Amino acid sequence: MDFNKIPKLFCESLTIGFAKHAFYFGFSSGVNQSAFAVPPEVAKGLIEGLTQKVAEYEKAFGPIDTSSNQVGIQSPLGR
Repeated sequence: MDFNKIPKLFCESLTIGFAKHAFYFGFSSGVNQSAFAVPPEVAKGLIEGLTQKVAEYEKAFGPIDTSSNQVGIQSPLGR
């Protein structure tokens, strides 16, 4: 996937749910909302991939502070 050729959306809020055969992800940015359903195997791959990328990010830029709520942050995409 070429990230330079696809539209970028900024997620301000995330909701996660699950059922026996799928995990559900609800993303919102302002009044815009999107939802995705993925099988458990894809959800686990997502966690593994995010864990690796977060570790790489923190190695490059330092620890991510998760103590603040971060609601209302401005989109870096200029929306």
